[in-house]
Amino acid sequence: LVHVSASFMQPGLNNKQCLELSNFSPMPLAVYPGTPICQFIFQRTVGEARYAGRFRDQDEDTF
Repeated sequence: LVHVSASFMQPGLNNKQCLELSNFSPMPLAVYPGTPICQFIFQRTVGEARYAGRFRDQDEDTF
C-alpha cells in the first residue's frame, strides 16, 4: 500500500482533512482498528497564513 498524493496540509486550514488510502496490489489488504497508517510531522511556520483554496471552511465530508 503506497499513497502519497496528499503529502501535507497547508498552513491556515480550517476544515476537515481526508485520509486517502489506496491498495495498488493484486492482493486484498485488511486494515484493523489500531493499525498505524499515517504520521503527522509538525513544522513551525513564520508569518500569517492565508489559505484560499476550494476546501476553505469546509464542514461536511467529501467523497
